[in-house]
Amino acid sequence: MADTKITDLSSAGTILGTDVTNVVRSGTDYKTTVTDITTYVSGALVEKERIVTFQIPGTLATGDGTGLGTRGFLVPSIYNGKNLVSCVAVVETAGTSGSANLFQVRRVRSASPVDMLSTRIMIDAGEVSSTTAATAYVINTSNDDVATGDVIYIDVDQLNTTPPTTLTVYLGFV
Repeated sequence: MADTKITDLSSAGTILGTDVTNVVRSGTDYKTTVTDITTYVSGALVEKERIVTFQIPGTLATGDGTGLGTRGFLVPSIYNGKNLVSCVAVVETAGTSGSANLFQVRRVRSASPVDMLSTRIMIDAGEVSSTTAATAYVINTSNDDVATGDVIYIDVDQLNTTPPTTLTVYLGFV
């Protein structure tokens, strides 16, 4: 990322930065990245959101989760005290027929797992994004915080009869 001075921004601007961070890895190759989105208006900090991106390639199977996802993100100290504020899931190719695809965000702290969502992320059959889901996700505000050393997992809880391919989940923390 090129350095940008706050004074060089127009009256409203955004600085993006991407870092590689610690990943707990098991099974199929996948990608996890962290992106900082810092928004300034008239030189004043408006918001700094950290986005964690999980990607599970290939045709999804409930073995990729079924309540116990194996692909995790180890929370670094820069996230300490942040809260989950947004979730978006997309797939490369839509699944077809049967029930909707359901994904849970799970946090493990001191070997104690909790669901971060009270209503799971949904991608309807024939759709490629959770943004148009019949039922929107709901963040469980009792479990939305993260601390250094937590591990965040994406659980693949339910899939279409013909499952989608390549899941990418974006989690926003402020």
